[in-house]
Amino acid sequence: MKKNNSDLNTSSLSINKFKLCLLPLSHPPIEAIPQLRQATACWEKVWLDLFDQHQIGQPLFLDQLLRQDEAAAIFTDDTCVGMILFRTVDFAALNYRRDSYFKDWSDADISQLTFHGTRVFVASYLTVHPDFRGYSTELKFKEVLLDIMIKRFFDTRADVISGITRRDRGIHEESYRLGAQVVREDVGYMEN
Repeated sequence: MKKNNSDLNTSSLSINKFKLCLLPLSHPPIEAIPQLRQATACWEKVWLDLFDQHQIGQPLFLDQLLRQDEAAAIFTDDTCVGMILFRTVDFAALNYRRDSYFKDWSDADISQLTFHGTRVFVASYLTVHPDFRGYSTELKFKEVLLDIMIKRFFDTRADVISGITRRDRGIHEESYRLGAQVVREDVGYMEN
C-alpha cells in the first residue's frame, strides 16, 4: 500500500522537517562544507561505536568516507540523521579486484557480481544516527536510504549494485526486499 504525505504527518512525525542532500565527497564545493562536517561527525560516531562494540581491531580511516563519489545524507535542522555512500567502478577500465573494498572477494565472487556488466555501483556505510533509529513506526531511515540508493543507481550508467550488508541491523533483509541476491554470506568484512 502506498502512503501519501497526509498518512505520514502524525503528531510524532513531520516529513517536511527532513532534507536530502547529495554531497560530493572528494572535492566538495565550499557551500557543502557545513553539511559535510555534520555528515562526517554522524558517520564517525556510528562506525566508531560499532568498532568499539564489536572490538574491531583496525582504525576507521576518513578516506573510507572521502574516497566515495557521493553521500546521500538526510538532515533535520543542523543534525545529520543518516547517510549512504556511493561510487561507481568499472572492472573493464581497471582491476578493481585490488581495491580494498573487494579485498575479501574471490574471483568467483567478482565473476558473479559482474555477470550482467562490468560497471558496479558500490553502496557502502549505510549509517543511521542512534537517535533516529526507531524514530517512527511510519518512517524507517534505513529503508529511505536504500530507496534513495536505488534511485541514484538508476541515474548512473552502472550495470549492477554491490553492497556489503550488516545482518545485526537487518540491512540484508531490506536489501532482499529490493531484489538483492547473495554473492557470499558470513564474511567477517571488518575484522581483517
